[in-house]
Amino acid sequence: MSTPVPSPDLTLAATRILSGLMGWRWTWPARRVIDTYRVPFQTRTISLYGRPVSAVHSVKGPSGDVLDPALYQVNNGTQIWFLQPQDYWWPGGLWDIAAPPPWFNMSWYGTAQPPGARDITVDYTYGSLPPIDVQRAISQLAQQFAFAEACDWENCQLPERVTSITREGISYTLIDPQDFLDQGRTGLYFVDLVIKTYVGTKARAGVMSPEIPPPRRISSVQVT
Repeated sequence: MSTPVPSPDLTLAATRILSGLMGWRWTWPARRVIDTYRVPFQTRTISLYGRPVSAVHSVKGPSGDVLDPALYQVNNGTQIWFLQPQDYWWPGGLWDIAAPPPWFNMSWYGTAQPPGARDITVDYTYGSLPPIDVQRAISQLAQQFAFAEACDWENCQLPERVTSITREGISYTLIDPQDFLDQGRTGLYFVDLVIKTYVGTKARAGVMSPEIPPPRRISSVQVT
């Protein structure tokens, strides 16, 4: 019997399973999303939900105008830093999120207020390839799924669910409880070794000012 080639569906399933077991550390394939953030008073930074950011396609202000890319930069693949006060971001200068409440330039008082005056929309792509050992673990798990799908039990190394037991001359079968599943493992030596390597490490702590709450994502649309 020839070695079956894992289908894209099986590879995607293996990717999702291992990504979930390791705490969703990597997003691959990359995703393009359009997020809208509600930006509080005095905010100059937006931490994007999807990370790491590989490309920012556009940033739109409250009026829907596209912000000049020269007015912001991407920091550490996770944040957008605005380089000028918000009243310069879009034509007219009506809304100045850096100004005191009610968040608009007082020199424009009486001017019609645009809808969503504190909402900023970011169109960006995020995601990254996992390390090579994780990629190999994904390939091995997908290959075992392919063996199982082809009923090639001679080469399939996935744990069996039925255990045969003989006691006092009586034979019967039991469903294997598979205790390794409770520990977030697959039963494949190399795959489980990779999982154990990445599970349990702590993320770096962050600091947030209690006076200025972070921008809140109020909507998200996945493009690809």
